[in-house]
Amino acid sequence: QEPIAMNWLTNFHKNGGWALLQNIHLTIDWTSGPLNEKVDKLAEGAHNDFRLFLSAEPPPILEKGLPISLLKNSVKLTNEPPQGMHANLKRACANFTDEMVDSCGKQAEFKSICFALAYFHAALLERKKFGVGNIPGSTSGIGWNMNYPF
Repeated sequence: QEPIAMNWLTNFHKNGGWALLQNIHLTIDWTSGPLNEKVDKLAEGAHNDFRLFLSAEPPPILEKGLPISLLKNSVKLTNEPPQGMHANLKRACANFTDEMVDSCGKQAEFKSICFALAYFHAALLERKKFGVGNIPGSTSGIGWNMNYPF
C-alpha cells in the first residue's frame, strides 16, 4: 500500500488533487521515514489544487509516536467525545434520522437496538475516565476498564 500511496501523492502534487491517507499510525516506520521526507518536500512546486489529509490515532505510551516535523507542518483537528452520559447519548441518537427509522421494517426493535448500543458506548466512554485500576499506581484493571493497544 505504501508504494501506491507515494505514487498518488506524486501524481496529485504535480497535477492537483486531494489525497487522504488514513490510519498512518499503523505504518509508523513508513510514516517516520519515506512519508515524512515526502511531506517535508511537498511545499516546493506543489499544484494549487493539491491537498493532503492524514488521519491517525494517538499511539499508546510505549509505542513510537508520529514524527514531530510531520505534526509541525500540519493543521491538527481532534474529535473529542462529549462529557457525560446524557451528552454522549444525545450525540449518538442525533446520528439516526427519522428516515432511517421509517425505512426499517421493525421500527421498535431498531430503536431499542440503537439505544442499547448508544448507551453501552456512552458507558464505556465514561468509564474510561476512571483509569486502569481501583488502587493508585496499579497497572492492571477490570476488563473493559482497561486501555488495550488495539
